[in-house]
Amino acid sequence: ETHYVPITRGSRVVLMVNG
Repeated sequence: ETHYVPITRGSRVVLMVNG
């Protein structure tokens, strides 16, 4: 199972993929 964790850095949205 893949979990997607959106992280906001400044005005950019970084999508972290865990799993």
